[in-house]
Amino acid sequence: MVDGRRLEDNVSMEDLLQKPEKDLLIMIYIQAVKTNGTVAENYKDIATLKVEMKDKIGMKLFAWLTGAVAFLIVLFNVLDRIMG
Repeated sequence: MVDGRRLEDNVSMEDLLQKPEKDLLIMIYIQAVKTNGTVAENYKDIATLKVEMKDKIGMKLFAWLTGAVAFLIVLFNVLDRIMG
């Protein structure tokens, strides 16, 4: 731990200005490896959520269009009764 932070925590502007280049490269490398590992671990969950959200958006669009068409049908039927 450095200054109460773990080595893989974000590299701050202070670190960029004060730390030697070798230490910065190590910190950035470890941070990138941990981030990529986290994304790889959660890839299946991310893909599943992506599909679920796409399905939900598709269903919302379908429901909205169906509601709009039903509203127009009812409106025209009411107008037909009033005019006829």
